[in-house]
Amino acid sequence: MLFVNLEHFALRSRTDIETIARTVEEKLAGLDKRVYAIVNYDHFSILSELLDDYSAVVRQPTDRFYSGVSRYTTSGFFRIKFGEALQRRGVAPRIFESAENARSDWRHVG
Repeated sequence: MLFVNLEHFALRSRTDIETIARTVEEKLAGLDKRVYAIVNYDHFSILSELLDDYSAVVRQPTDRFYSGVSRYTTSGFFRIKFGEALQRRGVAPRIFESAENARSDWRHVG
């Protein structure tokens, strides 16, 4: 399992997006099997103009490295906005309100 902690991260540039993508790639590229990922988006913020670009980049590790992924944040607004952006990219949002719900999802799916 991979835990990605983006809590309190403020995504403000395309460079931030590239850094996240590169970090995930570096961690998972050498593995010979897919892993389940849980991503913490609690208190995460993103400039609205970067949301579509970010959701496109999020799809890459989902397709290449993840057997499944659960995301969580207490922000209902972010769950809706990010969920819509992911769906436009053909990615199942699986965004939960709490870490406990995301872990529960993993136990049922992973």
